[in-house]
Amino acid sequence: MIIFSSDYLQAVNLDSITAIYVTRNGGVKVNFKDGTGCQLGSYLSEDDAKRALKMIKEPIRLGHPTYTMPTLEQLKDIDKAPIVIPVNGRKQKRHGGS
Repeated sequence: MIIFSSDYLQAVNLDSITAIYVTRNGGVKVNFKDGTGCQLGSYLSEDDAKRALKMIKEPIRLGHPTYTMPTLEQLKDIDKAPIVIPVNGRKQKRHGGS
């Protein structure tokens, strides 16, 4: 799998990575087998960086060939997902089906 940085300036092969981690200042960094490293994304807070790091898990599990680290705007768009609350305040009752 190839992971692109959020600014598209770097591409990293997952096979050459020994660690992916979040820094205290809101960065997502990787360490390579040769001892070097790089930053894949920079976010406003450590919590934003953790959310971005969590987003990598599913594409890795599914074996996607490429993944791009989310930008700040993409993280904000995820937060804006509508919350649907039924008018009567109860869960919707499902009818039938097997």
